Amino acid sequence: MHITRARPDDAATLTEIAFAAKRHWGYPMSWIESWRDVLTVRPEFIAGHETYAAIDEGRAIGFYALGRKGERRAASSPPSSPREERVGRGPRRGETNKNAPPLPSPLLHPVEEREKSRSLMQPWGERMDLLHLWVLPEAMGRGVGRSLFSHALERARILGFRELEIESDPNAEGFYQRMGAQRVGTSIKDVAGHKRELPVLIYELDHAAAYASHDAHFGPRPP
Repeated sequence: MHITRARPDDAATLTEIAFAAKRHWGYPMSWIESWRDVLTVRPEFIAGHETYAAIDEGRAIGFYALGRKGERRAASSPPSSPREERVGRGPRRGETNKNAPPLPSPLLHPVEEREKSRSLMQPWGERMDLLHLWVLPEAMGRGVGRSLFSHALERARILGFRELEIESDPNAEGFYQRMGAQRVGTSIKDVAGHKRELPVLIYELDHAAAYASHDAHFGPRPP
């Protein structure tokens, strides 16, 4: 298995993965249909976001996408999306990764993508959103999700962000906590008349590791 940058013409395949992964949790089909806009990955979304796919034997079996903080609603929610609100405290510095397990070294993007990534570098102090992370049901339990999440963390570090925010499906909260994220609040949403509470988690990125990753891939920063 390897991880590579997704292309706009991968949109249909990534959409199929997202729908299959969501159906895996046994949600009613009416709920799945209500999430159609959220689960649909469009070519322009891939072109405008950090989107990477896990490839096994020439086939995509999972993917993730990152966006700058505040893009979640614009990127994945239609104008008529259900009411939502956030509750919970903000993260406390130094808490998120205290008990995080060692992460495997992720596969980085090809050399030809580096110049594009330079333009996405942001000042310290900003937070990135994990907009998507889905794995085909038949590929679950093989470390695909772990590899994708590790890759996403490395990309966020390279791009200069301090934290990664995750609005998780309740069924996936345990996975993110095992990876070192900490729950900091709840996103409350209404789906077909049912109140849903989605865990909101933060993964605090290591500053020194981020600077080292940046220098390794783009050269030393100017003094």
